[in-house]
Amino acid sequence: MKICYFGSYDPNYSRNNIFLKGLRMNGAEVIEANFNSSFPSLLNFPKIFLKTLTSELDALIIGYSDVKSIENFLAKISSKTPIFFDPLFSQYDSLVSVRNLIKNSFLAKYIYNREIFFMKYADCIILDTNAHINFFKKLFPLKKAAYERVFVGADDSKAFPKKIIKKWDKFVVFFYGTYIPLHGIEYILKAAKELENHKEIIFTLVGGGQNFAAIQNLAKNLKLSNVRFIPPVSYSKLIDYMNLADICLGIFGTSKKSENVIPNKIFDALAVGKPLITRDSVAIREALKNEENAILCKAGNGKSLADAILLLKNDENLMKKIATNNYLLFQKKFTPKQIGNSLLKIIEKYI
Repeated sequence: MKICYFGSYDPNYSRNNIFLKGLRMNGAEVIEANFNSSFPSLLNFPKIFLKTLTSELDALIIGYSDVKSIENFLAKISSKTPIFFDPLFSQYDSLVSVRNLIKNSFLAKYIYNREIFFMKYADCIILDTNAHINFFKKLFPLKKAAYERVFVGADDSKAFPKKIIKKWDKFVVFFYGTYIPLHGIEYILKAAKELENHKEIIFTLVGGGQNFAAIQNLAKNLKLSNVRFIPPVSYSKLIDYMNLADICLGIFGTSKKSENVIPNKIFDALAVGKPLITRDSVAIREALKNEENAILCKAGNGKSLADAILLLKNDENLMKKIATNNYLLFQKKFTPKQIGNSLLKIIEKYI
């Protein structure tokens, strides 16, 4: 099968990397027509456009890009093959509803209409969970839109179990991510407050972003001494931190988006074979089972998270069971090869 991966995507971003790698591992021939919005790249666009137009393709995939541009429209006029669009998330929902960064009603309306306009040019829209698909159907009422689910997964050549000797005698609860409302980091701090008398437990938080200052102020106001803040590090270093941890954390926010997605950090925890705690949701139950692959706690509830941490800490057998189950589940369903196979089966339905 011959596929063009098209657009202003970052090939090193996890979603695109896994798709590209997974497709090739399953025998697909993948042509990359990659450009970005910078002036030098745009000068190369006529050559990229012609390359796409003249290629005999079975499918064209619009790769995920954090800068939503006109790839769908350009792809539609440059190729007669089925177009598969991977938005990963709604820019409108993220900027307006979740992060509350866009308060101008005109600008919000523009982003919404622009997003729905370009979605119309896709033959199939790919999202990471069925819950997310149902959310998109309500947010963007497109009569002829077709949706398919492909989980996020993780790259097993980069995320895998390592034996790393701890340099301290602590029970480490680990989180990484950007400091945005989706993750509910404030509830991690409230859990840390609940557990402050358990001197053997320490929380390690890696990342930065929108709410970083507010989270640090909350930690100061709560007088927390059991939380370490570490600035963003490389992905390989993140995997080392995860391998050093006793428990890995997912997301705990209360937004609609947090109900509908399963982010990278969840699959990374599975890939390294670690016990996991994350918020309960319809989306997470598409992939994981409570007390089989994770402890699912209440969203937006520090006490519930604290109780989940103690449940695992005090039950070594449960920790080992979840860790083992997670690694086996990852190898069965969420490696690049498995993700690529799922994507190819979807493409075959439309060609």
